[in-house]
Amino acid sequence: QGILIDENMAFVANSGYSGWGIPYAQATISVIDTRSDSVIHTINVPMNAQDVAIDPLGRIHTLCTGDYYSSFGCVAVIDMHSGPNRNTPAVVDTIIIGGSPSDIAITENGKAYCIDWGNETHGYLYSYDALNHTAMHTALNPILVGPNVSRLAYDAVENVLWIPTMNIYGGDGSLQKFDAVSDSIVWKSAVIGSGSYDLAILEPIEGPFIGIDDESDLAGVPAIELAQNYPNPFNPHTRITFTITDEQYLELSVYNQLGQITKNLSAGTIAAGTHVATWDGTNDEGMPVSSGIYFYQLKTYSSVISRRMILLR
Repeated sequence: QGILIDENMAFVANSGYSGWGIPYAQATISVIDTRSDSVIHTINVPMNAQDVAIDPLGRIHTLCTGDYYSSFGCVAVIDMHSGPNRNTPAVVDTIIIGGSPSDIAITENGKAYCIDWGNETHGYLYSYDALNHTAMHTALNPILVGPNVSRLAYDAVENVLWIPTMNIYGGDGSLQKFDAVSDSIVWKSAVIGSGSYDLAILEPIEGPFIGIDDESDLAGVPAIELAQNYPNPFNPHTRITFTITDEQYLELSVYNQLGQITKNLSAGTIAAGTHVATWDGTNDEGMPVSSGIYFYQLKTYSSVISRRMILLR
């Protein structure tokens, strides 16, 4: 039903739907290594897995709808770094929200929203804190939005949700803009067509590129290697190892999820060989930064490599 791509892994939500009137089979999340196109983990989750999202700490949130009449909505939180060696994925918590939600989005601040179709009068929006797993708005006290809704998209630029709606099923469709701070609809478009059901946000890429594991070496120029930081996740110190084959100018920097520089670790001409930099979880002003996902980027005149790391305080 849903799929999430994160680094070199794809998380696929398998609903377990077996046919009308037939009991659901076990719902699972398939974790696929996209480099080998092979399933490396299968994780059991509650009934009717519909969608998958990732929180600022790197945990996977699986929205499970239930069977619509005897089992209802919940979110299974998967920690990919569970077990004694922190390398075993496992469901570590289940958040009960009720209703029959179909889509999930998590803001950069860790606020999660789930959308429920509702009825001809209102759609229902549920919310919870994705960092501490505390439910805020459930089926008992939903946030009311426009009717006949099943999808939502989070816009990090404005910290809003965009939600398509229809006046009746298949009828006039419009777009709602929902503010994630005030928890309210702040704008609604005119009719944009019939049966508005899904949407996507297209944004230009500006500033430093922080794609995961992206390498663009030119033929015949000095090679560079950037290892995964260790430990990862970490608190508060981690080591970043990189290797260059020839003396050259380079920059090693840490970015937040918005692409803003958090910390400049190194800038200058570096001798050939293997080098180790340490980040202590502070910004350029020496102040500790919050838990979450960060990117470290090694840039030379010919190459850019970025990798992801997780700070857990």
